[in-house]
Amino acid sequence: MDSPRDLSLLALRPQISVAEFADQSRVELFQNNTLRPILKFQNELLISRFLNDLLTLKAAYPKMDVKSQRSYVDQRLKTDKKLQKELIGICTGLMTIAEYDDYWEQKSELNKRIVTMLAERIYSQTATIS
Repeated sequence: MDSPRDLSLLALRPQISVAEFADQSRVELFQNNTLRPILKFQNELLISRFLNDLLTLKAAYPKMDVKSQRSYVDQRLKTDKKLQKELIGICTGLMTIAEYDDYWEQKSELNKRIVTMLAERIYSQTATIS
């Protein structure tokens, strides 16, 4: 039975329609049913956190071309483990207990997917910053 916390978390998430196929892996199902709605719900916070990182580092991000921005985002998310863990934590904190248990079993693969999905969100939403 779902706890009041779990029910509240599920009610907060936006509904996202994603095609499901019979041959989807557990990781793909988790990505589509759990991660995508959480990332969409947490989008403003995730982007704000990344922008604060740019300000703290006084990065020349706005002056970079799109290719350099992509490279910068990838580099920041791969090399700054503190930032990476914080962004992943923003996502995992909105999982139900059952989802978190599933996440924990596949943590390495799901963390890679979270970082990849975050990078895409950051690219698409910060490319026009000037």
